[in-house]
Amino acid sequence: MGSTRTVDIHLLELRYAHCRIMNHQALKQLRDSIETYGQIVPALVVTEKDKLILVDGYLRVRALRACGKDQICVHLSEENEQNAMFSLLAKPMNGNGKPLSSRFASDYIGGSGAAPP
Repeated sequence: MGSTRTVDIHLLELRYAHCRIMNHQALKQLRDSIETYGQIVPALVVTEKDKLILVDGYLRVRALRACGKDQICVHLSEENEQNAMFSLLAKPMNGNGKPLSSRFASDYIGGSGAAPP
């Protein structure tokens, strides 16, 4: 099931940031929402040894940083990274209603199926 906790943003490994589609309008809307209501939906992370790997919540990280925040609420999944990624990829849309980039999928599931370095 996992647990929810607050962690410092700098502790997250943003392994898949290069694969995300940037939507400036969605970032502005989320930043405004966070400034008004705070963070509502936790980001999804998995652990790998002593690392916290961000699986879902890249826009939340950007919005929180834009608000001057240095902490983020995360849901710590009990799944391994590969299963968490496949669960995310199985969803037709990411959290802001935009499809995940094809590079995200090809980088992750291409080749050996192992996570990219």
